[in-house]
Amino acid sequence: MAIRAGQNLLPDVDGRSAHARRARAITAGFVADLGGASEISTAERILIGKAVRLTLQLDGLEALMAEGDTSATTFDLFCRGVGHLNRTLRNLGIKRRAKDVSPGQRLIDLYKLEGKIPYDQEDSDE
Repeated sequence: MAIRAGQNLLPDVDGRSAHARRARAITAGFVADLGGASEISTAERILIGKAVRLTLQLDGLEALMAEGDTSATTFDLFCRGVGHLNRTLRNLGIKRRAKDVSPGQRLIDLYKLEGKIPYDQEDSDE
């Protein structure tokens, strides 16, 4: 049986469900992290799908633990799943980056105009 583009591979799953919407949101985030749909390869699309499914399964396990499931089995599955997800994301090239929280030059200039930073104070970078 050939699969056509746009064909629903899971005909019994409602694409409007919270689960399906979350999967699309996560997928969109991963695709954006890799530079957009036009920049990713077929192999990366496959790995993104796997990473999305791992993420959703981990969300389910996390919900079980939040509801009080303290079994060692659930915790072990969760920890192994996080490791698998981490490796999958690293293989995709998605990595954690520190967010730049330094003030921009426009904000520095505004503070100088408002007198919050003296004009004679030199930046430590220079």
